[in-house]
Amino acid sequence: NVERFRIDTDGEGIATLVALYGCNLKCKYCINKECHMPEYKKEVSASDVAKILMKDALYHRATNGGVVFGGGEPLLQPDFIKAVCEKIDEDNNTLFYCHIMALNVPWKNIENLTCIVDKWIIDIKDTVPKIYKRYTGSDNGRVLYNLNKLVEAVGKDKIHVRVPRIKHYNDHISVGITKEILKEQWDI
Repeated sequence: NVERFRIDTDGEGIATLVALYGCNLKCKYCINKECHMPEYKKEVSASDVAKILMKDALYHRATNGGVVFGGGEPLLQPDFIKAVCEKIDEDNNTLFYCHIMALNVPWKNIENLTCIVDKWIIDIKDTVPKIYKRYTGSDNGRVLYNLNKLVEAVGKDKIHVRVPRIKHYNDHISVGITKEILKEQWDI
C-alpha cells in the first residue's frame, strides 16, 4: 500500500509511506494486522512503486520529507527497497527512511541498505527479554545486536529510536529502563 501526504508522522516534512507486506513478529497489539493476511498481499514492481513515489518528489524536497518504508517489517524485503530507491534516485534526489522496523531480521537485510537509507526510525519494543518475548513471541537478542551494528555502520545521528508503551506488557518503569539502556549503550 502507498499512503501519500503524511505530515510529521514519519520524520520531518511530507512523507509518502510504502507499507510492505509481511512481518516475522506476532505482536499482541499489532497496528497493521493486514501485513499478516494473504488477501492483502499485492505484487508490484519496483518501477511501478517508483513512479507513484515520484509524484511526491517536489513535496519531499520542499519540506525535507521523503519516502518511508514501513510494514509489517520492511526489512524482510531489502532487495525491493533497494530497487525502488535506485529507480527514484536515477532522476531525483530524495530522502529515504525506513520506519517502524523491529530490526529482528538477519544483519545482511539491514547491511545492504546502510548506504541507501538516510534515516532509520526504529521501534524497540522493549530491551527486557521477558517482556519482548511475551509481547512479540520472539527473542530480542538479534534486535540489540543489529542496533549495535547499525550504529557502527551509519552513526547514531541517522537513527531515531522509539520505545512504545504497550498496555498490559510494559509500563513506564520498563520503558524508562529501555530508554536508559539505549542512552547508556548507544547514546540514542
